[in-house]
Amino acid sequence: MRVLIPVDGSVSCRNALDLLAARARRMQVKPEVSLINVQHPVPMGVMTQFGLDAVRAAAEEEAKGIFSDLEGSIAVRELNPEEKIGFGIPGEVISKEAEDEDCDLIIMGARGISPAKSFFLGSVSRNVLANTMKPVLLARGESLPDRENLRLVLAVDGSNYGAAAAKFISENPGFFGPAPEVKVVSVMRDFSDLTRAGVTEYEPILRDTRDRCEAENTRLWEEATEPVLDILKEADIEAEAVRLTGSPAEEITKYAKDHADMIVMGSHGWGRFKSAVLGSTATKIGALTHLPVLLIRIED
Repeated sequence: MRVLIPVDGSVSCRNALDLLAARARRMQVKPEVSLINVQHPVPMGVMTQFGLDAVRAAAEEEAKGIFSDLEGSIAVRELNPEEKIGFGIPGEVISKEAEDEDCDLIIMGARGISPAKSFFLGSVSRNVLANTMKPVLLARGESLPDRENLRLVLAVDGSNYGAAAAKFISENPGFFGPAPEVKVVSVMRDFSDLTRAGVTEYEPILRDTRDRCEAENTRLWEEATEPVLDILKEADIEAEAVRLTGSPAEEITKYAKDHADMIVMGSHGWGRFKSAVLGSTATKIGALTHLPVLLIRIED
């Protein structure tokens, strides 16, 4: 497995390193790891005044300082990564590097050194997601436990992202474990309030409507989960379909807290706004959970 980790010296990038190191200790075949630090573009006036070579040398020195600070960490010593320096807009450079090196996974902190603390994604993370089709694992507050087989909540909604996520899990047993515990979770709308106490004259009609809605919910849940279960079954991965009711982001986050080491999901679902970097459910889950979140990207 080839893994790319962008580094900027922040706590978030150290979280990403610690996460991969924890997993690598359980992997029989160690991942090939590259660290990349991207130096921002320099204004033309600065280059004109000081010269391109001098500006580039200063930028390289700054990047080497970041690598030097990280080299003392246990994670870096264990992973023995290759160090790379890029120049340009960070998200675009990172995405191109992942593509050029045929990386299987990008792992990064949800945010780096940025003043916009109110958003769970930093500007670089957001820009990477906007430019890559590679899976992106966002390291949050919690690292991965020391166990061979990870507990995964795979959130699905019937879109093609669920099948793509299941395929990625099945193709990477070294990372997730030979027998990960997978809960395939889909959240349905709640129609229980269609029969309200005190509206007796309409109760038969409301009950019939509710029953029809529940039957439709069951059909949609099966359509969302069964193809994903089939993909995992073909890879000899045991998985269980879980049906939740209510608000997708809140219910998935709450369920994952007690049942998962990582949340796996598509970057989008059936939402209308595919031009956004993340769909609304993925954005809300990222803001609510402290677990690592693996976002699967696919071509529209």
